[in-house]
Amino acid sequence: MPNTLDQTYSQERLKLVLDSTRLGMWDWNPQTNEVLFDQNWATMLGVTVDDLTMTLDDWSSRVHPDDMEKCFQDIQAHLTGETDFYENLHRMRHADGHWVYILDRGRVVEHDENGNPVRFTGTHADVTPLKNAEFQASLAVKSKERFFSAMSHELRAPLHAMLGIVEQVQKQLTEPNLKHKLHTVQDSGRHLMLLIKDILDSAQLQQNAITLRPETFNLGEVIKSIQNLFEFRATEKDIQLTTEISPTETALFIETDQSRLSQILINLVSNAIKYTDAGQVCVRVTEDDSNLIVSVKDTGRGIENIDAIFQPFFTKDFQDRLDDAHSTGLGLTITKELIEIMGLKLNVKSTLGEGSVFSLYIPARFRRDAEKTHKNAHAEEIDIQHWPNASVLVVDDTPVNTELVSMMLEETPLNVETAANAKDALAKLDQQTFDIVVSDLHMPECGGLALSKQIRSNAQYQQPVIIIASADAYNDIWAYCEKAGVNDYLEKPFDENQLLNMIHKHLHK
Repeated sequence: MPNTLDQTYSQERLKLVLDSTRLGMWDWNPQTNEVLFDQNWATMLGVTVDDLTMTLDDWSSRVHPDDMEKCFQDIQAHLTGETDFYENLHRMRHADGHWVYILDRGRVVEHDENGNPVRFTGTHADVTPLKNAEFQASLAVKSKERFFSAMSHELRAPLHAMLGIVEQVQKQLTEPNLKHKLHTVQDSGRHLMLLIKDILDSAQLQQNAITLRPETFNLGEVIKSIQNLFEFRATEKDIQLTTEISPTETALFIETDQSRLSQILINLVSNAIKYTDAGQVCVRVTEDDSNLIVSVKDTGRGIENIDAIFQPFFTKDFQDRLDDAHSTGLGLTITKELIEIMGLKLNVKSTLGEGSVFSLYIPARFRRDAEKTHKNAHAEEIDIQHWPNASVLVVDDTPVNTELVSMMLEETPLNVETAANAKDALAKLDQQTFDIVVSDLHMPECGGLALSKQIRSNAQYQQPVIIIASADAYNDIWAYCEKAGVNDYLEKPFDENQLLNMIHKHLHK
C-alpha cells in the first residue's frame, strides 16, 4: 500500500510540474518508432491526443524542413553516446499554420539486453515568446546600429566637404591673416570631428561593436602627425608642444590598429593642451625591457582624483564651471576602453598645480622587424611624379565631393574622370578602361555597393581597384563592402595625404 501511494503521489506531482511549467512530455521507442505524447504536447501544436497516431511521424511531419537535419544529428549524437543528453531548438507547425519554437530535451532511460535503446523520454517547451523577444531585441539593436551609421554619415559628410575645401584653398593662399583664419576653421572642424567620433565610439562600445584592424606602421610617423594636428591649438594658447623620440626610427615599427592608437594619443594630447594654461606639453617615446612607452607630459593644473577622470561624462570644466563646458566627458572613458581592447596599458601620475604624465605601454610583442615591414609601412615616401599614367574614375552624386577629389589629384600624373551617379559611371566604363574607381557609398537609385557588384559581374571590364568612400563608420559597413568585391575603404572626412596614400598603395601592388 505505501508503494502504491508513493507512486500515485509521484505521478500527481509530475503532472502538476508539467502543467505548471507548460511542458509537454514524449516517450519514444527508437526500435518501433512508437511514441506516447501527453495532452500538453498536443496542446502546444493546437491538436488533441486523439488527433495523434502515437508514432514518430506525429513529430517529424510537423518539424520545419530546414531544422530536421540538425534535429536528427543531435538525436544521433545522444544515441551513440557522444552527448549525455539530447537538446535541440527547432520550429514546429501549429495547427493554424504558424511556426512554434520548441526547446526539445530528452535522454535514453532504458536499453534492451543487447544494449539497444528502447525508451527515449523527454519534454517539449514552447519558447516562442522568448524567441520573439530575442528577435525584437535584435531588431532594436540593428535599428540602433542603422541610426548611428546614418548619424555618422550625416555629421561626417558635410565636415568632409568643409575640411577638404579649406585644405585646398590654404594651398593657394599667401596672405598670412587669411591663412590664419582658415587654419582656425580647420582646427575647429577637426575638433568637431573628434567629438563626433567620441560619441559614435561610445555607442559602439556599449554594443561591443568595436573591431580592430591590425596593420604594421611606424609609431614615429603617428607621433609627428599628432604634433602637426595640435601645433596650431598649442600656439594659440602659447604652449610649447614638443616631441622626444629616443628609439631609432627602425625600432619604432609596431603592429596594431593604427587608427585606434592614434585616437588614444589624440585624446591624451588634446586633454593635456586643454588643461595646461602655461608651459609645455611633451610627447616622449622611450624603451623599457623591449616595451615602447609613449608618455604625454604636461605642466598643467594636475588631477585631484585620477579614478574620476575615466568615468563617463566626467569633465573638469563641467564640475568647476557649468557655463564653460567644452567636452563630452567621453574621451578618456573611450581611451581606457580602447586600451583594454587593444591589450595596452596606461599609467597616470599627477601633482596638483604641477602637471600630469600619461604613459602608454606598448608591449614588446607588438614590435616588428623594420627590414621586413618597411615596404608596407606608412613611413614610405610617396613620389607622385613617378606614378604610372593610370586612370581614376570618381563617382559621387554630390558635385563638391567629385570636385574635391579632382583637386586633390590635380598635381598627380593620373587621368581623372568624374561621374555623377552609378549609371553615368557604368557608361564610362563601357567606353574606356579605368585602373581605380573611387565611389561614394550612398547614391540615389544605385549606391556604391550595387555599382561594385555590377562592375565585378561584368567580364567585359578590365577589373579596376574599387575604393568606397563614405562617412559611415568602417565597422558597420566593411563586411558588406568585401562581399561586393570592394578593395578598400576611405572614411570621410579624408584629406589629400590620406587619398594619395591609398592610391599609392594600390598602384604599387
